[in-house]
Amino acid sequence: MLPWEHAAVGYLLYSLLVHFGWQRRPSGLPVIVLGIATVLPDLIDKPLGWWLGWLPSIGLGHSLFFAVPAVLLVWALAGGRYALPLGVGLGTHLLGDVFYKAVVAGRFEYEFMFWPLVDQPASEPAGLFSQIEYWIAEYARFLASPEGMTYLGFELALLGAALVVWIYDGFPGLAPGSFRRGPRTTGDY
Repeated sequence: MLPWEHAAVGYLLYSLLVHFGWQRRPSGLPVIVLGIATVLPDLIDKPLGWWLGWLPSIGLGHSLFFAVPAVLLVWALAGGRYALPLGVGLGTHLLGDVFYKAVVAGRFEYEFMFWPLVDQPASEPAGLFSQIEYWIAEYARFLASPEGMTYLGFELALLGAALVVWIYDGFPGLAPGSFRRGPRTTGDY
């Protein structure tokens, strides 16, 4: 999945959880944590794999052996207000990658989530920017196909839905007052 798709899926699920679990709208700092968490696996693995060749391009950041301890650590240090969006962001990223490969490539792959117990192909340090250029070209080729056009329609609907929900929620993370210290009320997520 692409970064904006990860962010959209994560936000939609998080907003749904906060609305139904706490009967309120998501708030600023947790939404910022969520936004970072939805792309964190790629922010870890892509530079370390594509640029430096230290990890597979789907390795540490995409592993449950990173995600689960990270959420538990944040829960212990900062509580559920930040652990929930971190867990939703990391979880939707991992599941989104499984879903994306199943839909686009017709392969149901989930083994990457168990790295380092399950080997992943090593990355060739071909350079971060050349890898980005390659994947943009692949995405453009895919969009030119009939399947790609269907996928683009789904993607636009997903992004549109996330934007509408974010606007309905009052622009959390961007609205004035989003960065106040501490929760505004008990249960503020």
